[in-house]
Amino acid sequence: MGKWPKRSSGRLLRKRSCLFEKARRRGGGVMAGRNLTMAGLIWLMVFLLLFTLAIAKGIGLLLLFSCWLGAALAWNFLKCPLGLSRAHAAINDDDTLEAGLPGRVCVQVWLDGGGDPVPVRLSIDGQPGHNVVLGNANQEVWIPMHPLRRGWTQFPEAWLGASGPYGLVEARLNVLANDRILVLPRQGKIEISEFMGWLRQRRDSGATEVESSNVLSAVGEEFHGLRAWRAGDSPRLVHWRTTARTGVKMVREHEQPKEEALVVLIEPNESNSGEKLVNLAASLVSAWGRGGLRWLGLVVMGSRPVVLHTQGATTPVAEMLAALAACGAGDGVAVPGSGWRRGAPVVRLAVHPGEISNELHGSLCRWVSPADLARLRWYEPGREVQP
Repeated sequence: MGKWPKRSSGRLLRKRSCLFEKARRRGGGVMAGRNLTMAGLIWLMVFLLLFTLAIAKGIGLLLLFSCWLGAALAWNFLKCPLGLSRAHAAINDDDTLEAGLPGRVCVQVWLDGGGDPVPVRLSIDGQPGHNVVLGNANQEVWIPMHPLRRGWTQFPEAWLGASGPYGLVEARLNVLANDRILVLPRQGKIEISEFMGWLRQRRDSGATEVESSNVLSAVGEEFHGLRAWRAGDSPRLVHWRTTARTGVKMVREHEQPKEEALVVLIEPNESNSGEKLVNLAASLVSAWGRGGLRWLGLVVMGSRPVVLHTQGATTPVAEMLAALAACGAGDGVAVPGSGWRRGAPVVRLAVHPGEISNELHGSLCRWVSPADLARLRWYEPGREVQP
């Protein structure tokens, strides 16, 4: 039996139905009818020519042969769509697409109920076709894409085509007609060590600050201590100066650093400079959210306000990137709720100056505008590739 296509185990960008359109759908597409191939047209012309000649001359064998040609063509018309009617396609993975960069989309094609192999051809508008043989196993086809803007994008028109036993007739099935793909913001490179140093600065041109007594502890530091040697300690941890001075073997003890915390606050803007800030927010989320012992909060204002943050030891980086991809300018306000880390430093990304919400007061707040991007030594924007 054919198996239902499995989702990608990497990023779960289609986790919640409120954020995503349908990712998989059972049921076939729209059959566009059957058409003669070039070989079928030649076959039809030969049949008509021989049939006319056999009738005119009264040649029985020629009439029999021409009737066989016509029967074969009719058999192709009847047999052609049988296998294709059970074929299905669905987008299986699109989480690698970034705006302005070439990428690929995985389309899974399968045959309901399995059965004998059925050769089909997956055709995408503006691209060469992909030949696939459907049977008991699901087949994956990687489609190259080059999206220019982030957000939801309609997938190009796709067709599954199959020909009859002699390749005389081709049937086409319109698939993926209502599917859309999610294009993420273009991410750049973040130097975390330089970023943390910039975050601790007290004064900086183009940045605003709200003083807090626990800023450094929120960012995190490493502490060292000395204790008496215990059985099982590595000799490399022995602090020989203190041991020689006290006469007691002492070893260095490393305390676990406090969890680092960061809040990214983005106020979307429809201008090109606003898009650059969205790219910076995506870069921060991707770099900070994948580090150990780090807490990350994302506050998205605008038309689709969203609040997401680390839950336990898991940071929903995929959902954060999806929220940034779908965000837009507007007056919506996102308010942090329970589980929010109070006192965490805030990086506010906005075109115009403004105030942070009351729930974020008491935190160190650094404002980054589009004019500041060129002066950020810890950020290297991703370069757009022209198609």
